[in-house]
Amino acid sequence: MKGGFYERQKRFLKSSWYEGQRAFLKSTGGVFWFPKLTEKRYFRIRLTAAALFGVATAAAAEGFRLPVWAAGCFLAAAVPGGFFFPRLALRISDRRDNERMMPDIRKLFEYVRIQTKAGMYLTNTLAACYLKISNGRLKQALMELNAQIIAANSISGAIRDFNEKFDNEYISQFCVIVLQWEESGMMAGMLEDMSGQITDMEKQLLRQKQNRMERKVLLITLLVFCGIILIGAYQLAMSFLSSVSGIMG
Repeated sequence: MKGGFYERQKRFLKSSWYEGQRAFLKSTGGVFWFPKLTEKRYFRIRLTAAALFGVATAAAAEGFRLPVWAAGCFLAAAVPGGFFFPRLALRISDRRDNERMMPDIRKLFEYVRIQTKAGMYLTNTLAACYLKISNGRLKQALMELNAQIIAANSISGAIRDFNEKFDNEYISQFCVIVLQWEESGMMAGMLEDMSGQITDMEKQLLRQKQNRMERKVLLITLLVFCGIILIGAYQLAMSFLSSVSGIMG
């Protein structure tokens, strides 16, 4: 009985871990960008990245002739860093996807609000939204959402599956609004409020991009200025050395 209990616990923990990895790959777009990426393949990729980071760090430590304790510290940091690097890369990719999707998410809110006011069914509205959306990841998710609603004749399950494909607060709120609409029939006002919030968020993202661009221009200007100063200092030093050599000669 004891062995059976521990075996069940082991299977439970293993299944929970894989479910967590599956949810992560689904919500960050890993499955969208890499359709053949499974939890086991993702785990093997993380192990490979950890090994590569470790080998590269060991080679660098050998090349720079670092002390053993320093090489050990760098290696101890590199291996976990390599293991978590694929996860970080997916997080960064998902964050960029969310920024790029903002205009299409706003279109989704506005179009659904207009069409539901006109009395169109949700399935017809979502099918029309699919044609209006340009972002590939959101477009595919909308197509699958509409297909699930038609096939299962159930909005709640399809909406929950749609929400699990993203880690985006506005898509989550859209899903909540649609589920509330299914229960109460009230949607237009909430969609209008969310559309306004997304517009404000787009303006904030635009300001952030402008600030990043201004910082890049300032950095490039400073680098050019420093380069000019270094070249001038070098020429001045060479001229001084030539003068000194002439006097000494």
